[in-house]
Amino acid sequence: MPIQSVWFDSDKTIIYTQAPETFTVQEFILAVREIGEFAETVDHPVALIIDESNVARVPSGMLSAMRSQIRHLHVREVVAVGPPPIVQALLGVLTQLPGLTARVPYTA
Repeated sequence: MPIQSVWFDSDKTIIYTQAPETFTVQEFILAVREIGEFAETVDHPVALIIDESNVARVPSGMLSAMRSQIRHLHVREVVAVGPPPIVQALLGVLTQLPGLTARVPYTA
């Protein structure tokens, strides 16, 4: 199952992305491009919810791919949900990107 993204609300202010148990770095890069396409359809910054509650492990190379891919998005805030080790790794990268707020409201 691929990484899936949908608008979370009808005002198109939040993109909800759900990652499956396993995925590749290439699938991640394609998902980030899709998120970028979503964000480009509106004229305001959006928030991103990344649901990694089903992820068993982060594929090798994903964190460096994330660093290079996410910085180009029109996203103001990222909320990560999932297992603590995976979310902490994700937040470690996201908090290094200027102008982006990243937080964890809940860990599964």
